[in-house]
Amino acid sequence: MLEAAIKEGNRITYVAKVKDSELYKKYFRAASYLEWRGDFKIVCGGPVEATNEGHSMKFAAA
Repeated sequence: MLEAAIKEGNRITYVAKVKDSELYKKYFRAASYLEWRGDFKIVCGGPVEATNEGHSMKFAAA
């Protein structure tokens, strides 16, 4: 059922600030199925390397 709910395509999410780290961890645990089947890649970075619309970026998931 999860597979039917997922549409094909690329999604890129930028996170400037994590307000609730426990909720953020739950999000990645829930998305681990996509990574397991090869449809999901997570890229995390520490120091700020780019800005988007004036906000400093700390993490990126693609």
